[in-house]
Amino acid sequence: MERQSLYIKIAHWYYNLGLTQDEIAKRLSFTRQRINRIINSLADMGIVIIKVNGYELRRRK
Repeated sequence: MERQSLYIKIAHWYYNLGLTQDEIAKRLSFTRQRINRIINSLADMGIVIIKVNGYELRRRK
């Protein structure tokens, strides 16, 4: 499986389906630590975008 496709699948399982890192690791025969590192790098790779709703950054004058 192509690396980016794998990372997208992990992102979907974690963020959309709510699987734990341990559950994902078991499905892929990876360590939980490896899944944790992948999940922590998803935003840097542009695979996920983290947005906080309800908070507006206002410029100070």
